[in-house]
Amino acid sequence: MAPRAKINQQRLRRFASSFAREELEQESGKVGEYFDSNAITPGTEFLEKVSSHLRYFIRSKIHSDSNWQQVQVILAGPEVRACWVHV
Repeated sequence: MAPRAKINQQRLRRFASSFAREELEQESGKVGEYFDSNAITPGTEFLEKVSSHLRYFIRSKIHSDSNWQQVQVILAGPEVRACWVHV
C-alpha cells in the first residue's frame, strides 16, 4: 500500500484536476463534453464498464476465433489488488 502522504498528494491532484475541468466546462458552455481522467481509477463506474466490456470481448474471441482458443488470457481488472513481494 502506498504511504499516506503519497495518497493524500494524489487525492489533492485529482480534486484540482476535477475543479479545473469543471471551470473549463462552465467557461466554454460545453458541460459534459470533456472527459474526466479521474474516472480511470479503481472503483469508478467507468472502469467497471471498461472491465465488463473487456471480459465480454475476451469471451467472445475465445468462442469465435480459433487463434484465441490456444492461449491463456489473464485480465487484471479494477477489482484486482496489486500485491508486491520484496525479496
